[in-house]
Amino acid sequence: MDEVTVASKQDENEILNFLERQGLAENAWLTWDVQGALNWLSGRKQVAICRRSGEITGTACIGRIGLSPSGWNPGYEYEAGLDALDHNAMQSITEALPNGTTILCVFFRSLIRDYFKVMPGASCSEGDLFFTVTPERFQQVEGNEIIELTPDNAGLFDGCERNPPDWERMGEGRMLGIARDGKAVCAVGVAPIGPRMPSGRRAYAISGLATEVDYRRQGLAKELVSYATEWILQQNGVPIYWTGPDNTASQSLCQGLGYQQYARRMTSWWRRERKRR
Repeated sequence: MDEVTVASKQDENEILNFLERQGLAENAWLTWDVQGALNWLSGRKQVAICRRSGEITGTACIGRIGLSPSGWNPGYEYEAGLDALDHNAMQSITEALPNGTTILCVFFRSLIRDYFKVMPGASCSEGDLFFTVTPERFQQVEGNEIIELTPDNAGLFDGCERNPPDWERMGEGRMLGIARDGKAVCAVGVAPIGPRMPSGRRAYAISGLATEVDYRRQGLAKELVSYATEWILQQNGVPIYWTGPDNTASQSLCQGLGYQQYARRMTSWWRRERKRR
């Protein structure tokens, strides 16, 4: 028998351990939401946990969406990230979501997609493709010198199509690049997603990859992603690389380094009708 309750700060590590067992790559953004909801966003978000015989079998982080200052309405009242062990846990979690509202659910696991596809009142859409690699599969590529781009060498962006990042908002993130002819001709961002797990592992995103037009088709982007991947793996991290379903060149780039697709970002809009008494 599944039981759904509202989580507290004391449940944080147990929830994170569950999400890591389910797949840290699949649940990287959900771990971030859970940490925020149980610490500094408790007034705006809640975490629900489903237990069976005392063990967590599912969780959802639920936040209410407010109207924007312009009055724009997104068309749903709540947003939820969720994961579950099986169909029964999914059913228990969804039955605990707010009644009489439209909920946008975000997830990466096919089990949840299959559940929503047959649920009355739900519609699903599929987005970007997500890839990861393990140390055993990683195929390193070396070549050009890789540098870290910082405010001290921001002049390397002068004359580039790409603007420098907002350095103050990068937090723990890094920007790596390859410089030629006095310019940052290829650059990519690397940043942690979510907290470090109790096990010590952490997910990292490789994103914002861009190469100046005159320097494309020289393998620079692949070398840069390879360097970023190696650095992440050295941190006991899980690299995450994503791209659009039509961007076959980007897909080939990461697959050439040993990356494999593990998920597709999916969303479901679901109207949870109010139960009649």
